Amino acid sequence: MSTLLNYESLNNLRDLGGEVTEDGRRIKSGKLLRSGRLCGMSEEERARLGELADTVIDLRTANERREQPDDPIPGAVSIHLPVMGDLNPGVTREEEADQNIFAKHLLDPEEGKKSVCNLYRSMIYNDYTVSQYGRFLRCLLEEHERAILWHCTAGKDRAGMAAAIVETLLGVPREAVIEDYLTTNIYLEKDILRLIAMVKKQVGTDDPRADESLRCIFGASREYPVAFFAAAEERFGSFQGYAEKGLGLTREEIALLREKYTE
Repeated sequence: MSTLLNYESLNNLRDLGGEVTEDGRRIKSGKLLRSGRLCGMSEEERARLGELADTVIDLRTANERREQPDDPIPGAVSIHLPVMGDLNPGVTREEEADQNIFAKHLLDPEEGKKSVCNLYRSMIYNDYTVSQYGRFLRCLLEEHERAILWHCTAGKDRAGMAAAIVETLLGVPREAVIEDYLTTNIYLEKDILRLIAMVKKQVGTDDPRADESLRCIFGASREYPVAFFAAAEERFGSFQGYAEKGLGLTREEIALLREKYTE
């Protein structure tokens, strides 16, 4: 299981270090970090994060970056690598996209969940997204003195699937990958409750179905990574096929990732 790092302003900053692989190795600590938005930090927190990471990869859209720009991290290189090119309701957290999904599924939790599952499947079937995740992994293959940190807005969907890809390539068992993904619900609980209350107030409803629907949209569900992995196997035959044919990694590069990041 990834480890939550103690930053008051960042409620989903985690270190993948310590996760156990199928062959009994462990992911190295202090090398692979994932997070939600990096804004609102104190100067002390930014300094601490700069001591941890030398590279920050922002997976958000350009519009999200304009709405909530990252705080500068001392000594860290910032790379903008959007993995989705369009508005994606509940994922990119852009107002226009979110309003679309609220209008369609606010009182229909099952349809809301299906919508998010379809978005996770689109991460596999969208060639742009596949190529961007491939570029992300190329960054991991480069030399780094300190950790590489990637993030989106909530640290759940785009950053979550980036973590799932990395964990799987490093040999973490599928069930452990999914369980780690689901811990986002614990770390984001206050944020999820705040978003639910905010949306219900905006649309003027007290219908309990809205609570369930919005939790499906803003929270993590087992069905989402399951849909992602199933789509990878459908399109490419296996996760290995996705890694090689989709992400463009050779078997030698996958072996290099394991050498660099496990012990």
